[in-house]
Amino acid sequence: MASAQVCSCADHRATRLPTTWRTVAFGVNSTSRLWNSRAARVNAAVAVACDSLGLSEAMLDATVAYARVREQFGRPIGSFQAVKHACADMLVQVSVARELVTRAVRQLADDPDDPDATVAASMAKSYACSTAVAVAGQAMQLHGGMGYTWESGIHRYLKRATLNRSLFGSPAAHRRRLAARYR
Repeated sequence: MASAQVCSCADHRATRLPTTWRTVAFGVNSTSRLWNSRAARVNAAVAVACDSLGLSEAMLDATVAYARVREQFGRPIGSFQAVKHACADMLVQVSVARELVTRAVRQLADDPDDPDATVAASMAKSYACSTAVAVAGQAMQLHGGMGYTWESGIHRYLKRATLNRSLFGSPAAHRRRLAARYR
């Protein structure tokens, strides 16, 4: 285990942390500025992927709940085959995103210097952010006109998903980074 040192950060005075934690969390004692920058980008990409996953799950839950209560032609819209298929597709996308994000978080927690952790982070960011935009867009469709109103708030999730997609590298940039490994 790394030796513990007193952290000199204003918010963490007299807190003893292992040196490796300080390097990752605060950028102290790192060997190069480039490493700090790369590690920060990877950590930020995973954080945005986590946010996008939560957003996707919230949209899926809201859409399924709405499909149960909204009635059309005398029955809930959730009973229509097209709505069932759309919700099932959303569930599959969210499940895959959850697995990728979980893997990225575990690999970063286990060994942030491992190149596979960067790969997992790129995979999670790329897929989770694309999924969030797709799921939020589908949720707007399934909510119909209500999805566009201020009362539902669904449109705000779509805006947030779109913002997340562009933060810390677009999905296309992460996919290019992944593809470059195989050239």
